[in-house]
Amino acid sequence: MVIVRMLERADLQPPLSIVTRWVGGVHLGGDRFRRVQDCVAHDLDHLDATP
Repeated sequence: MVIVRMLERADLQPPLSIVTRWVGGVHLGGDRFRRVQDCVAHDLDHLDATP
């Protein structure tokens, strides 16, 4: 729901964000939610608004 709210606030039409995760590497625990939010925020900050 955090990602949905971020996309709704950005008022994208249509909103789209793809988040993947895979097994292996560093265990993020509860920090994984912050990392997902960081990725979506990064994408929104670098979004090309040109139609």
